[in-house]
Amino acid sequence: MFYKMEYPEKDKIVTLVSLSPSFGRKGLQSLLKQWQEADFSVELSGTDLDEMALSNVLKESNPDVLAISCTSPDSISTLKNFLQLEQHKLAIPLIIGGLYADPFLANTLSDLYRIKIYYSRGIEDCVKILSMALEGRDPDPPCMGEAKPFPVPVEFEETAEKCNISFLEGPVDLIELTSDPLMGCEDCPGKIDRTCPLASGYTKIRSITESRDLISTFRKVILMITPALSMKTMEISRNRRKSLWYSMLEIESIMEQKYGRAMIFKFPVKCPICEPGKCIMPQGKCNFPELIRPLHEEYCINMPATIMNIAGDRESMEMYALVLTGENRQENKFHFRKGISL
Repeated sequence: MFYKMEYPEKDKIVTLVSLSPSFGRKGLQSLLKQWQEADFSVELSGTDLDEMALSNVLKESNPDVLAISCTSPDSISTLKNFLQLEQHKLAIPLIIGGLYADPFLANTLSDLYRIKIYYSRGIEDCVKILSMALEGRDPDPPCMGEAKPFPVPVEFEETAEKCNISFLEGPVDLIELTSDPLMGCEDCPGKIDRTCPLASGYTKIRSITESRDLISTFRKVILMITPALSMKTMEISRNRRKSLWYSMLEIESIMEQKYGRAMIFKFPVKCPICEPGKCIMPQGKCNFPELIRPLHEEYCINMPATIMNIAGDRESMEMYALVLTGENRQENKFHFRKGISL
């Protein structure tokens, strides 16, 4: 089933689909809205599609551009199966996006199947990417980050190695803020079990002014990077999450001793401190508030944009957390980079 929206200003048609299996389709609605406001004609799939269903849809709709959302590891296999099925027949450009897509995958598949495949990061660049695809321009190469490697202090070398954490550092103006920090949280499990501090009402989002004023008092930002946990691991491996959590607290403590001041944000994992069934976060309380660390979203931090500024595009699925360190003694000279969404 498709929902078709046509705009007379544009005579090009975009077919927007999600590949099965998927972890959610809410991102498609955001893309649809952006393209709708740009007056493009869009056909949105009503269900997730496998390679055969997508091939049939392509024959029926005959679009000018095909946009594909990949939100699970297996959806990448579906994408590759589709391209193999359509090999030598696909004559239109593709746009791929979603949690498990990246520009490196787009480049690899473009070379393999000799078609132009574009990577879209989401609503921030979707109109630009669609215009590039329709005009036949070459896709952008992967982006490079602006930060540099952070030498791991000997005090937590063992901890970092145990959890496979690497570090990048740069000035705090690499952080971007947004007035809608929860935009990417629609499918977060925290909204279901309410162990998320924001979803439970335990904490709240600060204003952009308050967030900016706090961040500007620090001298530099350090990005902690560790391999992503699978959805299955995040649910069942409490010990793995607990190890990561306490490592995070240890790193914060050592950073504070080393730089005089540190503030750490948590990795995107469910808090593992309480045994199953004993967490009281759904009641807006916490058994161990001294062990809780803030979400980036509590301080209006646009993590996708910030990660891009610091680390650039990444070839593997990873989890990230920021550490703010040091004292900025020239607050009046501090400026966030242009492009902050206010």
